[in-house]
Amino acid sequence: MQASAATVNLISNPSVEQNVSGNTNKPLDWQTDKWGTNTTTFTYKKADGQNGTRSLYVNTTKYTSGDAKWFFTPITAVAGDTYSYSEYYKSSVYTDVLAQFIDNSGNSTYKWLTGATKSANNWKKLTTKFAAPAGTAKVTVLHILSAVGHLQTDNFSLTDTTVVTPPTSNVVPNPSLETVSATNSNLPDMWQTNKSRTNTTSFTYNTTGHSGNRSVTVNTTAYTSGDAYWSYPEQAVTGGKIYEFSDYYKATVDTYVYAEVTLKDGSQQWLNIGTALHSPDWNHFDQQFTMPANAVSAMVYQSMSAVGTLTTDDYKLNAYNPTGFTEGMVSVTFDDALRSVYTNGLPIMDKYGIKTTQYFLSGYTNDPYYMTTDMMLAFKNDGHEIGSHTVTHADLTTLSNTDLMTELRQSQSDLTSWLGVTPTDFASPHGAYNSDVINAIKQVYRSHRSVDVGFNSKDNFDIYNIKVQNIVVGTTPAQVMAWVNQAKADHTWLVLVYHSVDDNDANVVDSNWNTHTADLDAEFSGIKASGISVKTVDQALNSIVPQL
Repeated sequence: MQASAATVNLISNPSVEQNVSGNTNKPLDWQTDKWGTNTTTFTYKKADGQNGTRSLYVNTTKYTSGDAKWFFTPITAVAGDTYSYSEYYKSSVYTDVLAQFIDNSGNSTYKWLTGATKSANNWKKLTTKFAAPAGTAKVTVLHILSAVGHLQTDNFSLTDTTVVTPPTSNVVPNPSLETVSATNSNLPDMWQTNKSRTNTTSFTYNTTGHSGNRSVTVNTTAYTSGDAYWSYPEQAVTGGKIYEFSDYYKATVDTYVYAEVTLKDGSQQWLNIGTALHSPDWNHFDQQFTMPANAVSAMVYQSMSAVGTLTTDDYKLNAYNPTGFTEGMVSVTFDDALRSVYTNGLPIMDKYGIKTTQYFLSGYTNDPYYMTTDMMLAFKNDGHEIGSHTVTHADLTTLSNTDLMTELRQSQSDLTSWLGVTPTDFASPHGAYNSDVINAIKQVYRSHRSVDVGFNSKDNFDIYNIKVQNIVVGTTPAQVMAWVNQAKADHTWLVLVYHSVDDNDANVVDSNWNTHTADLDAEFSGIKASGISVKTVDQALNSIVPQL
């Protein structure tokens, strides 16, 4: 079966809702350009947007030659790939659209994409495709005004639509480690050992295994920093595709699974895939994750970063096709009980009739940065689910058992006393958990939501590790809709994690987790329009559990 290389919008700030920090008159990651002889002004409009409130405006009052335009900062492109571009525009005169291709030396070539674009009094969608020529390193698209008149644009999209065949079988070489290296009998063929920074670690190629007669062990006897693991060469993957990694392991401590990914531009990313809880007997780690849009190769490994022993076998990495539920669902969750969610978020929730799960902290109700109990009660009375997020937002993996149980039980008791409902669903602060934390959560709550990335399906469902998509700086409404459409098509459960909702990043403690109101409005509008079933975590679990 064939699939597109990516469905992710490559344009940063595509609805131009985000302004440059400290300058509300300049959109983030957008530029203006004018050449020739003409009198032109550029405006970052604060109203009349096609999607949200902001849009871009060019007005030429005198014209002899040249042109004027807004354009997004050129982005990395792949020579030979095919791209799909769209935008919405209004104009008083004919305009032109062209692609600008930039090579590694900074030289530019241009290609007209649609010829003359007719004037439009109301928002009109423009859609076109183009292939990046040989030598292309970066690309942007120019919608140019070259006459007396005006041009207004908004809601841009650029996606790589190159058709590729994703690997559907296991891409890990020598996955059961049975084949011995021809040059070193202490190594499995195609595998090597890795150790970084300060730790004392030994590696063993065993003559017993989970299946067959072979496995590998990492044994760390002294640890200060870094990690140690077995690895294989990166293998070709398809960007934007959901993959599944699994292995069998035995470990004396909790260990962590990471993906090492190389992108089309040669840079690398490391993804945190999940936590493998310690297990004295063979245990199965299985996790799905989405490859970055521009990924070309990847290797997934299980890492030791503590004193202990880890043995692994039977590795698998392949494109993932989930086993869905009876319908696709989305749950919208907010962490921390931040006051901006009440002030700026609740009106948008009411606007679209979206009921959320609010994972409340209970220890900061007298702090003006957080909600009061009356504000929390407003969410409860409005039909939102009340979940727990501890008292003080502590990293639960660092606490004594007594302090851990206090964080879990006291927050539940506080919220029950204030709001008249007993929270049954829990989200761990910082997404931090280990086997001790999970065992403690099971004593108090019926579910645990992590920040591990993924979609929840029948074949991977874990009520004490509900997977999510995190809304962070740079997450666009288009990306959220791509997740929603994926869940709807696959009949999986998508859980979105939001934090603060504030148009001024300087107002929030960590702007990486902040969402602007225009983006939240656009995302909720898209969710509502998609027709996907929107449920609180409690409602979704009530639907899912009987299907398992």
